[in-house]
Amino acid sequence: MEAPPEYSKIDTNHNQPSSTTRPDVYISIDFGTAFTELAYIPTAVFDGPGWTLRDIAQRLRVFSRWPDNTGRAEERVPSTLRYDGNQRLLDWGSVSPRRGERCTQVEYFKLGLEGGMGVHYGVQENDTAAQVLGGFITSPHWRLQALPEKAPSDFVAEFLSKVRQHFMEDYLPGNYGQGFGGLRCAYILTVPAIWQEGTKELFKNAAIQAGIDDTLMEFISEPEAAARYCATICNNARLETDDYFMVCDAGGGTVVIPDKCSDFRWI
Repeated sequence: MEAPPEYSKIDTNHNQPSSTTRPDVYISIDFGTAFTELAYIPTAVFDGPGWTLRDIAQRLRVFSRWPDNTGRAEERVPSTLRYDGNQRLLDWGSVSPRRGERCTQVEYFKLGLEGGMGVHYGVQENDTAAQVLGGFITSPHWRLQALPEKAPSDFVAEFLSKVRQHFMEDYLPGNYGQGFGGLRCAYILTVPAIWQEGTKELFKNAAIQAGIDDTLMEFISEPEAAARYCATICNNARLETDDYFMVCDAGGGTVVIPDKCSDFRWI
């Protein structure tokens, strides 16, 4: 099957590259409390003659081929896992349980990585928000009765593993040929602005367990990623040089307004 133009310069028959070799693809994963999104761009497009950031950004693709039961193309996938009675992972994301299938559905586990989330957001144990978002928002030590041995970081590792495997091992080889299953990929992962360094380390270890190379992994805060998008390639924002703007990161489970941002240059 013919590969798309962006991949025309990629050598899919390369040997194991050194740590200094440029990645073949950059993959960004916005792992959210309720939903997760993935975008990717081959590094070959950076070799375009005189291309600007806008030129490159137009070649970035937002992934929309998530597994589900409906066949619909969605640009986001629920950050959800489902386990059977033996604590084995049945499915994830948008895949619905089969009729009559008994399972334990796990959601909002991202909230359990950072301690004190309930205090930060002013959520009490009996509040409606706690009932909707589950016990992880009030305590990182909370455990599901059906999965008592699994910590939030375990769920994160399993979910990221499924996301990575689906894109790298199912989608790319299935659509562009088996050679595209072994590409060297660099990952940019978003993290909440309020996460402490210890929580980022916990998240990093979960990502490593998911199969992501820690030497090819970078973090960017969620509101900063949104701000950089607005300040550079977003046409809807219509920003001009020296404009001031505020970003409200309204997610599926939490809302964040950053109190400060780095300087950005309008391109």
